[in-house]
Amino acid sequence: MLTALGRRFTFSDNADCLYLHDLAVARQASGSGIATALINEANRYAKRQGCSFSALISFQNSVEFWQRHGYVLLLDLSVPQRAILKTCGDRAFYMRKVLDRSE
Repeated sequence: MLTALGRRFTFSDNADCLYLHDLAVARQASGSGIATALINEANRYAKRQGCSFSALISFQNSVEFWQRHGYVLLLDLSVPQRAILKTCGDRAFYMRKVLDRSE
């Protein structure tokens, strides 16, 4: 479920998706692999919790970064979902990754 920018997240008792709200790495650590390690650990955690998906909103021209980590653009959003995403700006994209249980 998408949440408008600046609004409180709603939680579901039977959630099957880990939402990654933010990922930031210090410039000094750029290229060290720490971002990949953090993403992988978050997704391992999600699988242990029974999640089937991981999702995020890509900002600041980061679509290709997230695609390299297995996330795909979700373009078939409903009209209300597109309106919510629009609150995040014109260059915001909703992305999702199916979590492989066999990994």
